[in-house]
Amino acid sequence: MKTIRDTFIELIDFLKETMFRKNLLERPSYMELSKKLGFTYNWIKDKKDTLKTHHPQKKTFDDLFTRLSQRYREILNDDWNTIEAKFQNLYDIAFPLEAILPSSTTNTQKSIKRKFFDEIKNIIKHEFPNARVFDTDISRIFFNRPRALKDSHLKGNYKFRKLEKSTLFSMIYKIRFLTKTTLAKKVRDISSVEQLTLNNLKEDIETYIIDFIFSNPYNEKYINDEHDIGTIYFKPEFDLTFDIWLEISKRKKKPLIIKKVGKLVKYDSFGRLTRGYIYSWTGLMKMLKHLIKLLPSIEYSKIFELTWKYIEKRYLYPALPRIYHASWYSPNTIKFHVLMLIIRGLGLDILNLEPIDPKAFNHANSIEFYTFERHHLFINDKFSIDVNRLVLVMRSNHRALEGKTVLVLDLIRSRINLTLDCPRYYKKNLKNWRKLWQHYLERREYLIENGIEKFLEKFFTDEYGNNYLLERFFKYVPKGKIDQEITKIMQDWISKGRPAPILNSEILGQLSLVTPYLVNNDGPENELKK
Repeated sequence: MKTIRDTFIELIDFLKETMFRKNLLERPSYMELSKKLGFTYNWIKDKKDTLKTHHPQKKTFDDLFTRLSQRYREILNDDWNTIEAKFQNLYDIAFPLEAILPSSTTNTQKSIKRKFFDEIKNIIKHEFPNARVFDTDISRIFFNRPRALKDSHLKGNYKFRKLEKSTLFSMIYKIRFLTKTTLAKKVRDISSVEQLTLNNLKEDIETYIIDFIFSNPYNEKYINDEHDIGTIYFKPEFDLTFDIWLEISKRKKKPLIIKKVGKLVKYDSFGRLTRGYIYSWTGLMKMLKHLIKLLPSIEYSKIFELTWKYIEKRYLYPALPRIYHASWYSPNTIKFHVLMLIIRGLGLDILNLEPIDPKAFNHANSIEFYTFERHHLFINDKFSIDVNRLVLVMRSNHRALEGKTVLVLDLIRSRINLTLDCPRYYKKNLKNWRKLWQHYLERREYLIENGIEKFLEKFFTDEYGNNYLLERFFKYVPKGKIDQEITKIMQDWISKGRPAPILNSEILGQLSLVTPYLVNNDGPENELKK
C-alpha cells in the first residue's frame, strides 16, 4: 500500500517533469520547483524528507495546490486533470475524513479581482456621479490599452491569478501622476476635472490599493500576518519599500518590477514582505551605497532621511565597530568629504598623481571603477567620519592604498605643507614623476590664485563640457557663490562638534579653518605647518 510520502513524491515528480517540459523550469529539480512556487530554498525536498517521520497538515498541501493553481493553471491546462487526480490521491491517503481539494477557491479568486476593479470604478463614480465608468476606462488609466482588463486581467484563467504587488505599485504610480487633462482623456464620460476633485480621487484610490494589499485577500499573501497585530506591524517596511521603489521608478521614467529594484540596490530581500523580517542595518547601508549612484542628490537626500527614520523606528544600530557611521552615506557628509579631500589633494590620486576622472561624480555612471571612493586610512576605523582620516580615490585604485597608511600620511603632510620638492616616493616609483609633479604644482598655484570655484570649473569639467561635481553638489548655487557656500558647509560641519579639516591656510585663504595637528589611530601627533 502506498504511503503519504510515496504519493507525494509521485505528485511532485510529475509536476517537475511536466513544468520542465512546458519550459516553466530551467531544470527538473525540486529546488527549481520550490522557487517557481514561491517557497523558501528547496522547500519541496525538505517536505519530502519530513514525511518520513511526520504526518503533514492539510493546509500545507492546500497551499501547494493553491499556488500551483493561481500561477500556472492556464499553462498546465492540458495536464490539469492529471494533476488534480494526483492531488486527490494524496488527500485520500493523508486526510480521508476531509479529502476535499481547495479548488473552490478559483471562484473566490475571480470575485477578488473583479471586486477590486469594480471598487476603483465606484471611487471614480463617487467623485463624478453622472459619469459611467467602464472596464475600458480603467484599462486606459492604469494599463494604457483599452482592452487590458478584458484581454489579460479578467480573461479566462487569468482571472484566477493574483494581482502581483508590482502591478499594484504600478497602479499607485499611475494614479500619483494622473493629471486633470489625462483623466478627462482616459474616461469617456468625464469632460472636465477640478483640481480638488482630482486630489480626492487620487488619495482615495491610493488608500484603497494599499488597504487591499494589507488585507491579504489571496491565499498567497502580500504581507506577513503572523505578528500579534497582523500585517500592520510591517507598515514601516512597506512604506520604505514603496518610497525607494517610487524614486527609482521615477528616475527610470516607468514603474519597475519590485524584484528589479532589489537587484539595482543590491538588496536580495528588498520588498519581500511575506517573510516576516525587518530590514537590517547592514543591508540598508549597502543599499544606500548603491542608491547614491542611482538617484539625483535631492531624491537621494529624501530617501536617506526616510531610511534613517526607519532605522530609528526599528532601533537598528551597528553591532560592530567596523560598520560604517550612521552618517557615512548622508548627502551632506559625502559633499563635505569630497570637497575637503579635493581641496586638500587637488583632485589628484595620492599614490600615482593621476587626476580623479570628472565622470567619477556622475550619478548616472554605471561603470564601477569609474566612481570615487572615500578610503579610511586606519584599520578598524570604518566608523569614523573624520575627514582627516580619509583619502579620496578612484575605485579602480582603492585597493592600492591597503597597508600604506604611514606612506599616505607622509604624502598628505607634504601637500598640506605646500612642499615644492617632489616627495621621494614619487621620484622612485613614477617614471614620469617630473611631468606629474609639475601638473600638481600648476593645480596648486591655480587654486591659490583663482579660488575654489574656478578650480572646480577648470579641472572637473570633462571634454564634453559636463561638470558632474558642480551639478551634483552645487546645482542650485548661483555662479560666483560657491566659495561662500563651501565656507557655510565647513562651518555647519564644525558647529556639530566634528573635527575641522586640516588644510593649508594659504590655499584656503579666507575659508581657512584649520587645526594644528593631524590625527592618527592613537590620537593627535605631528604638528603641521600652516
